[in-house]
Amino acid sequence: MDKVAIYARVSTADGKQSYERQIQDLTRIALQHGYTNEQIDVFAEMVSGYQKERPEMIRLLTTVENEPQTYKIIYCTEISRVGRNPKNTREIIDKLTELNIPLWIDSIKQATIDNSGKRNIIVSIILQVLMEFSDLESEQMKTRMASGKMKRAREGKTSNSVQPYGYTSDSNGYVIIDGDERLIIEQIFESYQSGIGTRIIAQTLNTMQVPTTHAKRNPNKVYNYNKSIPTIEGNEIKWTDVVVRQILINPIYKGERKYKDEIIKVEPIVSVEVFDFCNELLKTKNTRNILTKHEYLLKDLIRCGCCGRVYMGRYVLGGDAVYRCTSSLKKRCKNRSINISLIETIIYSLILNSDALLKTLENPNEMLNQIKKELKQNEQLLKNEEKELTAKQKQLENLLTTMTLSANPNFSLYTKLENDILTQIDLIKNKIGLLTKDIFSKTTTIQNFNIEATSRDMIVKAQHNRHELKNIFKQFVQGIVINDLGNGYILANLTIKINGVPYTNQRLKLFVFANGVRKYGGRNEKTYKYLSALHLINDPTYKNNILTTEIQDIKEEFEYLVEQSKDTTGLIPILKFYNIPRENRLYINECDL
Repeated sequence: MDKVAIYARVSTADGKQSYERQIQDLTRIALQHGYTNEQIDVFAEMVSGYQKERPEMIRLLTTVENEPQTYKIIYCTEISRVGRNPKNTREIIDKLTELNIPLWIDSIKQATIDNSGKRNIIVSIILQVLMEFSDLESEQMKTRMASGKMKRAREGKTSNSVQPYGYTSDSNGYVIIDGDERLIIEQIFESYQSGIGTRIIAQTLNTMQVPTTHAKRNPNKVYNYNKSIPTIEGNEIKWTDVVVRQILINPIYKGERKYKDEIIKVEPIVSVEVFDFCNELLKTKNTRNILTKHEYLLKDLIRCGCCGRVYMGRYVLGGDAVYRCTSSLKKRCKNRSINISLIETIIYSLILNSDALLKTLENPNEMLNQIKKELKQNEQLLKNEEKELTAKQKQLENLLTTMTLSANPNFSLYTKLENDILTQIDLIKNKIGLLTKDIFSKTTTIQNFNIEATSRDMIVKAQHNRHELKNIFKQFVQGIVINDLGNGYILANLTIKINGVPYTNQRLKLFVFANGVRKYGGRNEKTYKYLSALHLINDPTYKNNILTTEIQDIKEEFEYLVEQSKDTTGLIPILKFYNIPRENRLYINECDL
């Protein structure tokens, strides 16, 4: 029994189209030509006509190459269904002609081989023109589509249905901020800015069961994943450090949506300063210390008080051993560097001599349990607020229904009640936002918590174990801002954190004798000397880590404190310089001892 084949195709770009209509039309033609339904085989697929490797086309060609007598004729609706690329389409037609298998193109009601079994020359000429025209038409369509998408993008509208995490589109297609996802984006930037790494941020989001973009928007869709896990459903996709990093580098979050080569302004989620700071931090992480064997205890924790950028560690045996501003690498910042051993030793000394910190060190388990207890309480409060939000939204719906069904609606009363409910909804949403941030912070603290490192004995023993010291420093140091005071001194403004909470209102001002580690001016021994003050009359203030207080005012107050420190009468309470003995100092390398 002779058989015939039908080839139908729609492009992947034609998401709403189906090849069923093609199959129906071609089946009708085959029946008109005297064939029955039992004689018809169908090859149909949804794939771009420009793609050479098309599964159903390959299956059809393989079948006729192995058994040329399998099909008497092959049907398609138009030449563009066979292919969009003129060269590839010509190769397919030539192969079928060599095998003496006619291809019926219904749009011209002709076959590629005539009744005598010879190539149909007229059809060949027509097909060549149609193939070139089809290719041109497709390119023009792409150009029109690209132009339309660019126009929508310039108008602030979405060009597709998928928006970056933190954004969505309204009913008119405009890109707007997603209120719930905004909180997560803000927390990601805030956490990274405070020194928490992308891996820990991802772990925290997974622990909090925050859904990813795929899990939230397409939970049941199957995605190609990786070699070890070929496919995965959207609701199984978790946060990773790579995803967090992609968020940190996406300029849309500072209000710059990139489309092709243009920048389109959108509503930002974070400030330009926060975005740029985090990206500068990312760059320094990617370019420095990748192969180094040294542990920089204050890595990512020191900022420049002149330009706001991060300080990086630089250690050369027998040469530089300093933290310095990353802008100084390009000679854009003149703020001075600080000796690694000096600043790390001072921080180590402060931790060991701080009653407030030692109190937390004595009961690490109690501290961890307290954080967990508070976390559990906040999680319950969050659930309660979410239930309350749902109830208020339902109340608003019922109010609208009542007003709509009322024969004589009281619009003024309705408006008043509506405004009251909306105000309550806004308050609840604000509470949810605050609770979400606090839960994120506490979850991150628990993720980073190291009971062993919070033991005072461990801190003492860890003096020459830089890996352990680094964990300790991260637990208690929120950040340090450096400014040069001249005359060999620097101001190091230290923010301590306890139980994961930074004490931003009680920053410790450290006046460090930076020149003390240099052997000159008759000094044979290095001096590790500093003076600390909790409050100053001219207390330093900062904006994005840049000092806004007049540096001269701070210098003059420091000079006054220095003069007071020389008082020997004991009549006035004074601040004293603290000299750290040699045996209590930290060194990045034992060769520096």
